[in-house]
Amino acid sequence: MKTFFKFEQKEGCLTNLCHPEDAYQMNWVKAGYQWGKVLTQLNLKSTVKRELKEEVLQETYSFTNETEAPIYTATKDIKIEVPFPDEYVNAKTSLAKRCHTHIWCGESNSYILGLRMGGKAPNLALILKEGSLSKYSVVRDPEQLSNDRGVFYVHLSPMIIYPGETKSLVWDLHWVDNKEDFENIRLSYPNQLAVALDRYVTLGNEKIGGNLAIHSTIDPSEVSLASKGKELAFKQKDTLAFSLADFEIGEHQIDVKYGDYYTYFRFLTYPSFEDLFDKRVHFIGDYQQHQDANVPGLKGGFLSYDNEENRQYYDHKNDYNGGRERVGMGVILARFLQTHQDVTLYQKWEKYNEYVLRELFDTQTGEVFNDYHQGFYFRLYNYPWMINYFYEVYQLTKDPQYVDYMDKAFEKFYQEGGQNFYPIGHHFSLWLPIIKEIKGKEASNRWKKWIEKHADQLISVGLNYPASEVNYEQSIVAPAVSVLLEAYTVTEKQAYLEEAKKHLAVLELFDGFQPDHHLNQVAIRHWDGYWFGKRKILGDTFPHYWSSLSGFAYLQYFQISGDKDYLKKAETSIRASLSLIRADGRGSCAYLYPFKINEEQGEFYDLLANDQDWALYYADQLQQILQEK
Repeated sequence: MKTFFKFEQKEGCLTNLCHPEDAYQMNWVKAGYQWGKVLTQLNLKSTVKRELKEEVLQETYSFTNETEAPIYTATKDIKIEVPFPDEYVNAKTSLAKRCHTHIWCGESNSYILGLRMGGKAPNLALILKEGSLSKYSVVRDPEQLSNDRGVFYVHLSPMIIYPGETKSLVWDLHWVDNKEDFENIRLSYPNQLAVALDRYVTLGNEKIGGNLAIHSTIDPSEVSLASKGKELAFKQKDTLAFSLADFEIGEHQIDVKYGDYYTYFRFLTYPSFEDLFDKRVHFIGDYQQHQDANVPGLKGGFLSYDNEENRQYYDHKNDYNGGRERVGMGVILARFLQTHQDVTLYQKWEKYNEYVLRELFDTQTGEVFNDYHQGFYFRLYNYPWMINYFYEVYQLTKDPQYVDYMDKAFEKFYQEGGQNFYPIGHHFSLWLPIIKEIKGKEASNRWKKWIEKHADQLISVGLNYPASEVNYEQSIVAPAVSVLLEAYTVTEKQAYLEEAKKHLAVLELFDGFQPDHHLNQVAIRHWDGYWFGKRKILGDTFPHYWSSLSGFAYLQYFQISGDKDYLKKAETSIRASLSLIRADGRGSCAYLYPFKINEEQGEFYDLLANDQDWALYYADQLQQILQEK
């Protein structure tokens, strides 16, 4: 029999695990950690057994109660270390020897898929065979900040272990080629099922349609759906098709029982997009505009907002200041006012615009500042955000002065080395027609030269991405896709489209596919709560508003290719980030998804509204495209 796993053990734990024929000899156990280490303070005897079974490495974790009393466990009580190497060293190393770790602790239906960041097989799948997992936690090394996702621990579901009884958890490790191969193998297990929903976030009166795929040994008559204990009817029981509607606004969990097994899925119901947009811009206007006469430099600016203390928050430190990503609030107000008559809101936007032209932008040189008083340091990321702002203001006012500002900011961006940068929000195909119309053909040609230089530079670098504020991340790859697609749109050079497809394949590997609106089509990000949040916790942020950058890249590709699969991906991705905008208009910078992060409680929306409005901006663009279809 051919050996498909090469591994080393120490004290009952794996220290090395690899495929013997992997050209990179990637170790799927994070250096310095112990795969399969059991952590519990309960009075239980635990043992671990590993067996090679054809193409599978099976691990069995057994827990025996040797006391004279029953032991009732809680979610926090028993966890197992599964240290997938999910970290960013540099792009070259990450693409070859590190993985994106997609985790679903869905009770009986639990699994983990480690996808090598470059996508090249073999990839490692963990598929639960017996037992139940309810949550996962993360332990982070604070010194690594954004460049290491941490060490993962899966938690056994609560149970009762009677005196003399042994309860076991069994999972299989498989090598898989890709997500599709993984799903085919996973669904060969009786306890595993697949949930297919046509959407995970509804707007207005939309319904959710879906179906379940189960193992042939499960009788469809034994499958049931329930919400808050109330059983729901199948539309077609024989095919396990269902339709969900008439749920109140908020998150909903649907419990699924099938044979002896149990799992669940989650979705979110929201008011209409129009209502959500309206509530958010009015909350910004009513509560987030600076009016403190003691700090005249901030007058008119939009600041972060603490939803716990119901007050504005400002810090000159970069991610809490009066510029940078916070410009997104001005962008969505200017966009909203293009189609809504609101005198009061317009006056508030005017005050904000005065602030921008006074404090954040040099109308002569095109320089974009980091904060008020021309603040603190130079940052290339700020430029496309400001150009987007001026673009939307021009659409609102039709004042050609703002097109001139766009031109100056664009030129300054490239004079400062922008062609070597991976910017968030470069929308050449939106901006260029306005430049040509207002500034003329000469300006348009100048822009095209910079665009081609930028795209040519990205081609020369390829997948060997340079480090930015993080060594390697989704918001380096997504801008590569977007810039190349936009360059193709305005130049029609086929080389740009072909190069974009290479980056698109790498970008998709970040995306979750679990049956939860926090995770499905949501790109992995795991540091934003620390940099932008009130609690300042490093850990998985599912979603974070920049996860929607992937969705916007898919939307751009759909517009070029007409591939409806990418429209579907775009809609799911962008809508997922709308959970950061509450139905009453309040915002949250990120959702901290894990059960525990360095032993602090997770599973919460951070209480600071800080920058999430870019998700709303992309969502409005999506809505416009969907309406035009």
